[in-house]
Formats: sequence, structure tokens, C-alpha cells
Amino acid sequence: MVDDLPTGYYLDNFLYFTEFVQNHYSDLLNSTEDRFCAEFSDLSLAEQRLFVRLISRKGPYFRTDKLRYDEIDNLDLALDGLVERGFVSRNHLHDAQAWLNLATKPEVIANFEVAARSSRKAELCEAVDQDYELDVIQARLPFDLVEPAHGETLKVFKLLFFGNLYQDLTEFVLRDLGVSPFEQYPLDATGRYFDQRSVVDGMLEAYGFQELAHSAIETPDINLGQFTREYLLGIESDDPQLSRRYSKIFNRVARQLERESETNLALALYHKSNLTPARERLTRLLAGRGEPELALKTCETIVSSAQSEAEHEFAVNFGARLCKKFGLDAARLPDREENLFPVENICLAQVEGERVETTVAKSLSQAGGVALHVENGLLPGLFGLYFWDIIFVPVRGVFFNPFQRGPTDLFTDQFFRSRQRLIEQRLSEMGSVSRVEHRILDTYRHKTGVANHFVMWRTLTPELISMSLARMPIEKIRAIFIRLMRDLKANRSGFPDLVVFPVKSGYELVEVKGPGDTLQDNQKRWLRFFATHGIHARVLNVTWQL
Repeated sequence: MVDDLPTGYYLDNFLYFTEFVQNHYSDLLNSTEDRFCAEFSDLSLAEQRLFVRLISRKGPYFRTDKLRYDEIDNLDLALDGLVERGFVSRNHLHDAQAWLNLATKPEVIANFEVAARSSRKAELCEAVDQDYELDVIQARLPFDLVEPAHGETLKVFKLLFFGNLYQDLTEFVLRDLGVSPFEQYPLDATGRYFDQRSVVDGMLEAYGFQELAHSAIETPDINLGQFTREYLLGIESDDPQLSRRYSKIFNRVARQLERESETNLALALYHKSNLTPARERLTRLLAGRGEPELALKTCETIVSSAQSEAEHEFAVNFGARLCKKFGLDAARLPDREENLFPVENICLAQVEGERVETTVAKSLSQAGGVALHVENGLLPGLFGLYFWDIIFVPVRGVFFNPFQRGPTDLFTDQFFRSRQRLIEQRLSEMGSVSRVEHRILDTYRHKTGVANHFVMWRTLTPELISMSLARMPIEKIRAIFIRLMRDLKANRSGFPDLVVFPVKSGYELVEVKGPGDTLQDNQKRWLRFFATHGIHARVLNVTWQL
């Protein structure tokens, strides 16, 4: 890990960030964004550093007396320059409470006449806000407030660079510190996440609606139904990226509308969504409002075009219950899968402060074997290591910035289609355990700590890898890899808590359930798969000794 970063490292990163966007998306930038880049380049070094420092901090408002950066010469002069050039606004905040919130309690007491000095700061601020005008509050507080400008422009740059708004410049810092290094892959100069400005603007608008939806759900005095009618029902988009983003919003708002008994509006939003669990919720709502035939028809539609194993399983199980309850014809639905995996009970002494998985692991190790708490860290980790180079193979258009934990198509059907020959070839090489072990351990040595969606570095060790490959039949691991590949997003979770290696030979996967805990659906699917394929796995239901 790097202990000290070079002076001005953050400015170097920001320049890389903006120049990258200019080079890759120059045709999508508007005049405002082009002007920002030109005007930023005209700032002095001190002004550039101060602006980047401000936009990298949690704000948006900052006290001028709290700004201290040793590497910036004459900070006051740099701040004045930023204000003059429109990169920072000074004292433009017209919310008295916001001013007071940035002051300390002693500052409030020292600069204003307050009756109850022992009161909480919030109460003091409320009293000052009622007794004093904004201009007086601003004049009496011993600081100015500044706010960096160009926030909307920087949102555009962030979206173009990262493809989202949740990553930011801290990714550069983490990389520079070696905390979360990313795989080195060639960036495809011809492949871009966005090809049309309309999609960029639409995505920014969608993020805005997402924030509005969050506020509408969390704020009791906002009418969520009115928000839905005014903003959401009219949204339409044929673009896959935008459609997916809006579908997430529709699902979340519709679920809250259900809780508020706004059934018709919830149904309308679920009909607009193309993401799970929209059709599941739609089916449940239809059944709940007395339309079982329509609910069953929706189940049949899901079975014929399921987006995932989970959705298919819901449709089969819920449809069967509808048929039984209302006497409907279940001929077009497949049979329900039975849970044939072994389930056993165990009674143990509870250890205060110890996780139930740890207690069970200790119990299973008493015969001299090894029991480790690995959960989703072992088998998905082996998968990620074995297919590492294929996951990061430079397919056109899937790597567009240096801070990706995987290709953009990783959790889509396109991932397998684009790499089918490579994947099938790699699977065919799994006849040799030594060959598989060599590849996985070699990748482990060279990639330790590098970000990968499937690899939990805190779980995997060379010893665990070697033991697993020595004890688990390679054809069973291959079968697990193939099922993982069918739905990488859903199937990378749900694995049993423990892996157990008895003294002499063999292995066992154990799912631990403490008192009151039940199996999740994705865990049941994996357990059924293990039972069908002869993979040793069981469920241990734990009760505590009295």
C-alpha cells in the first residue's frame, strides 16, 4: 500500500478524468461543458487545486475559515480567483438554518442573544432563526460560506466516465493507495457506454427522478400517489439503459404504493416495469384483489418467458396455489420442484457473542476434521479465479473506464454469447485436477487483492483452494460452474455457510440455520441442485441446549 501520495495527485486525477471524457465523448459534450474545460485550463495552479479539493469533499457548502491546504499557495487569493471566474459562489446561501448548522454551538451562543444557553444546538438555532434576519445572521457569524459551481456539468462528466453517478473521484484515490486496485485491461477506444446525447440527458433525468422518488417515499407529507401520476406514469423509453433505470424506480415506488393501498397505481407501475420482481408483485396484487384467472394467466406468461430461475419458480408455485384454492386448470404449468435435500437437527450449547455458524463449525471439527465458514466466498471465488482472464477478456465495448470490477455485460445473457468459445474450451480443460489447480493458484498469486465480482479475498487462501480441489470431485465443481454461468447475478449467492473436510477424505457443504431462521429461495435452489447432482450438502437446524 502506498503511504504518501504525491503533491497535487488529486488534480492529476481530475485532469485525467476530464481529458478522458473530452477524448472519448467530444461529440456528446455541449457548449457549456466545452466552455467549462476551456475555462478550467485557464485557472492558475492554485485555483485548479482548490476547486478540485472542494468538489472532492462532502458539501455542498464550506466555511472559508476551515479551508486549509498546505500545498495551495495563498489560499485566499485562489478562492477570490475562483469566485471571480464563476467556479465558486460566496455567501449565496439564503437558508438561515443552513448557515447556523455550520456554526458551532459556542459560536451561536457568542454571537447571538439566546435565552437558554443550555439548550440543544438545534433549539438554539431555531430561536436565532426566529429572532434575526438572514443578513444579520450572515454578518455576525465569523465565517463566509462558499459553494463550488458547475455541479451539473460535473454530473455529466461523471456519468460519461463511470457510466453511473455512484462512483466518483475517490476511485482514483483508492487505486493510488492500493486499497481497491482494478484489473488492467485495454480500454476500447471505439467502444463507449453512451453513443447519443439524448441517452445521457435521459439518464441524468432518470437519476433525478430516482432522488425525487426516494424523497417522496421517505417524506410523510408528500403524496406519493400524486407524485406517481404527475411524474412517473408518463415516462416512456425504448432505450435499454434508460428502461432499466426507470424500471427500478417503478418497482420501488409501486411497492410503497402497495403499502399505502394505492393498488391501481401500483399495478400501473408494475405494468410499465420490465425488471423483476414486477411481474411477481403484479400477480400477487391481481390475486389479492379477486382476479385469480388473470393472476394465473400472468403466471403462465412468466413460465414461458421467465427472466430468472427465481421468477420461474415463483410462477410455478404461486400458480399451483391459485389452482388449488380457486379450482383452476393447472395443465399449462409445470410440476413444482420438491425439496429433496437432507435436513437434520442438532442441539448445541450456545456461546455468548459467537455466531451460530462458528459454533456449528467448532462442533463439526471435534472429530479432527476441518470446518470453515465460507458461504459465498469459496465456490464463486474458485469460479472467478478459474475464468479470470475470460471475464476480463477485451470484448469490444465492455470496458470503457479503468475502474470496472468486471465488463458491463457480465450479468447479462450477452456475456456468455460473446465468449462462448472461450468458456466452453475452458470447461473442457476441467478433466485434469492438477491443471485446474495450477490455473487457479497461479491467478491467485498474480491477482491477489484485485477487484473481481466473484472473489472475496478475505475468504480464499491457497490452502483452502488446494484442499477444496483435492476433496471435491472436479466434475461436481464443473457442474456448479455451469449453473453459475446460467445466471451469474443471481447464482453467485445462496451457497451453504460451511465447507467441511473430514479427517481422511471427502467434503461436505453445510447450511446452518439457527432458531427462527429459514431457508431463502436461492438457497433452496442450490440445495436442490446439489441433491440432483450428487454433491454432498445438507441443512443443519440448530436448537440451543436449555
